[in-house]
Amino acid sequence: MEKELNLNLGGGKFWKMNSWVNLEQELGYDLSKNLLSQIIDDSVSKIYTSHCLEHIPPITMFRLVRDCRRVLKQNGILRIVMPDCEKFISALINGERKGALEDYKLFAKTRYEYVINMGGNTKGLDLPSPYGHFFFWTVHNLCWVLLAVGFTDIHIQDFGKSVDPVFETIAVLGVNPNNPQPVSGFDNPRQRSHSFYIEAVKS
Repeated sequence: MEKELNLNLGGGKFWKMNSWVNLEQELGYDLSKNLLSQIIDDSVSKIYTSHCLEHIPPITMFRLVRDCRRVLKQNGILRIVMPDCEKFISALINGERKGALEDYKLFAKTRYEYVINMGGNTKGLDLPSPYGHFFFWTVHNLCWVLLAVGFTDIHIQDFGKSVDPVFETIAVLGVNPNNPQPVSGFDNPRQRSHSFYIEAVKS
């Protein structure tokens, strides 16, 4: 029987699961440079990526998503999790103390500074922010990217909900008390309040 190939793009250096390949920069794989050039067409069943694509320049990210569709098998699934621009902006404007901005003091002096840095570098859209972010994505402009590269079966999902039960396995986090990183599983409960979840099926 052919062994199933699944990809986690930028899963972090501690993440590991059977039948999955973790393409992670800290493990020596540069997504921005290589995209998925080493993966053959129509060979991958599932692709997962969480809080990774915003760290890639938008034009390169577009090419990477196009490459995801290329390597997916028919009916293969791409699940993308990203910081939700609309949640951050809404929380800032409405003065919300919980939710998306609850942990801002871990990263910035003010809520305003936190939101600005989440969206990229104000000195130029081709420069990463202090967090390494190049762009502030929303559900709708990511859906546009998915449509533009050829996906037509697109699903806006919730935390831990998926068209594939495999993706409903919640992430298990490591023991680092300051910044616990996923070691297995998928959606990270620490990112639930400020993320959106989208799946695209290759049809």
